[in-house]
Amino acid sequence: MSKEIIAAAVLLSSASTAWADLSAPAIWADWQQYYSSLGGTLSAEAEDYADGTLTLTDISASFEIAGQTSAAQYGSIALEEQADGSVRILLPERLEGSSTTTVDGETITQDFVVTQQDLNIIVREDGPEGRVYDMAGAQVVYEVSGLSSGADTPPATVTVTMEGLSAETSSRPEGVLTVFDQDGTLETMTLGVVVQDQIDLTYILSDMTADGSATIETGEGNFLQPGSQSAVSSTLTHSGGTLEMTGVSPQGPFQINGGSDGGRIAVSMDAEQLTYDLASEQSRMNMTLPAFPAPVALTLGSAETNLTFPISSGPEPKPYALRLAYEELALDDTIWSIFDPTGQLPRDPATLVIDLDGTADVAVDFFDPQAFENLQGPPLMPQSMAINTLNLALAGAALTGSGDLSFTSNGLAPQPVGTIELALDGGFALLDGLVAMGVLPQQQAGFFRGMAGTVAQQVGEDRLETVIEFTPEGGITANGMPLR
Repeated sequence: MSKEIIAAAVLLSSASTAWADLSAPAIWADWQQYYSSLGGTLSAEAEDYADGTLTLTDISASFEIAGQTSAAQYGSIALEEQADGSVRILLPERLEGSSTTTVDGETITQDFVVTQQDLNIIVREDGPEGRVYDMAGAQVVYEVSGLSSGADTPPATVTVTMEGLSAETSSRPEGVLTVFDQDGTLETMTLGVVVQDQIDLTYILSDMTADGSATIETGEGNFLQPGSQSAVSSTLTHSGGTLEMTGVSPQGPFQINGGSDGGRIAVSMDAEQLTYDLASEQSRMNMTLPAFPAPVALTLGSAETNLTFPISSGPEPKPYALRLAYEELALDDTIWSIFDPTGQLPRDPATLVIDLDGTADVAVDFFDPQAFENLQGPPLMPQSMAINTLNLALAGAALTGSGDLSFTSNGLAPQPVGTIELALDGGFALLDGLVAMGVLPQQQAGFFRGMAGTVAQQVGEDRLETVIEFTPEGGITANGMPLR
């Protein structure tokens, strides 16, 4: 999808490095030079320029990176010069094409179709060197078929439908760099996925707002390689989403539906690191599962997943970070009644928050496929870790903690050195509830109580506190008591 969306007409629509006078041939030259600067080719079977209109027949593009080749055919489009000095990109109402990728001698071909209603794309100058692409349309539908992860996997068809589209993309040169900025809105976006005889999924997002930026260092092999100045970032927000999925598993048919009241999807990447930031508010899910006696209904007040991951090697440790925050997870009383019919456990919503960061040695450049061929040992080795927040609340009990660790290596696995402080509130009450339910025998509950007393200090009626220490010699203690 990333190579063809809105397809031939845009062709990385903001690409601009030729910076000639604004005309249809100049824009076509922009696109071609941009592809060439990234190590690819962009061409047309025929070019016909007459009366201010450039008609491009059977456009094709190809790339070869680290022995992997990809090619795409986009069909035909036209570029029409306007009286105000801008250029309009004319798409057919239905544009068909295909893409082919060859990896290790195996070729995968995918067909795509782009249909549009009232799509208007205008290119205008922004100063002597800049380009601005204005795009608006009632509906754009992109469908790709033939997706498969292997010979034993049934093919999938993915359809993306965008309605109420409005976007502006600008680009300008800065030395060896090309700088892009983009913002846009969508009334709705619908994602449909059909896997033959297995899955039928529809996911709809409403009132979407997107903005992004990119700095691209042109030149073959430069993009996001070590030392590259290239960087990309994008943020998408929405006011709510709905999900419907039906399918068949080896155990039987299943059905899932749900939604949320808003969310965020943000991604940024440069030559050093990759960051994902996902969030949603007031999510809900209903599931009918095979071999399960009742429908499963759950709600989640908020969810956040944030990951910063180093992607380039170097002599110095690189920073990483992880935050998982899932708050106010509640199960329907019907499910509680199956496992706890007499109400022995509190049915308070559950919460999980993990927030940590640190540094790691990175052995490979993740955007260099050949780097993994001679890799010995893990690609990353942690050097430090700060546990800023640990919070798990479930069934009336709450585990909290923090810590600070460094790591040494014995050649096999990283060895932690440092301390972790933990506290558990309501743990004994949870044990009593499990015993009353018949889930945990009284004898095992007594064993857990005894062990807790040896490795933790009881504070108050039902609170345990402990300090876990990892020593440089490889030992582990809990409140001073040796565990290893």
